[in-house]
Amino acid sequence: MHSDARGTARRHWADIIGCRPESVFDSATTVTEWGQNGVEILCWESGGAVGAPPAFLEALREHADHVPFDIDRKGARALVEPVAAVDDVLGPQFVEYCDETTFDPVERGVRRIEPRRLDWLRDPCPVEEWVRSGLAVDADVPTFAVLRADRPVAAVQYGVVDGVAKLAVASHPAHRGEGHAKAAVSAATAHALDRGHLVEYRTVERWTASVALAGGLGFERVARSLLVELK
Repeated sequence: MHSDARGTARRHWADIIGCRPESVFDSATTVTEWGQNGVEILCWESGGAVGAPPAFLEALREHADHVPFDIDRKGARALVEPVAAVDDVLGPQFVEYCDETTFDPVERGVRRIEPRRLDWLRDPCPVEEWVRSGLAVDADVPTFAVLRADRPVAAVQYGVVDGVAKLAVASHPAHRGEGHAKAAVSAATAHALDRGHLVEYRTVERWTASVALAGGLGFERVARSLLVELK
């Protein structure tokens, strides 16, 4: 990934967690104030960043002197529980990026559609999967889909924050393993790159097919993230 793209990712995560851009991808662990009711953990090979509510900030700074790259849900809970009551831990997620130097597209019939047509895809998807996908039928954002009988069997949207195109992906349960989601992600990625954006793909690590999809298109894993929800 080009150094400019890495700088864009650094600034993007600094805005999310509320730390200095130089702290992201540094060799230390930074604990900073985060204005949400939870603790956001971002870790990379050499260090990490932890965003926490003001009430728990100082205690976490004493406790979280190092966040290992392989931290899991149990480890995240153990990190936070000494200073705050934990409700649940979401993740870990792969955090991957793609720019024009790494992108390896696939060619398949993908169409840009109106977001409202995603109703056909939302109904057969398990509710939790649909919510986690991030797709929205009422969003005014670029939406791409593979169609069968004029209905989407895989779809991708992206919105742009801080120059980063953040992908949202879902596929029909009856059509998985057929390459449709990969084709839709490829089309959305090409569209975003043509407009000068860095493309971000985030997925839960246990969804191995989703992880493999991103890797096959040239996305590079940069970091891992977990969200610790507080009671």
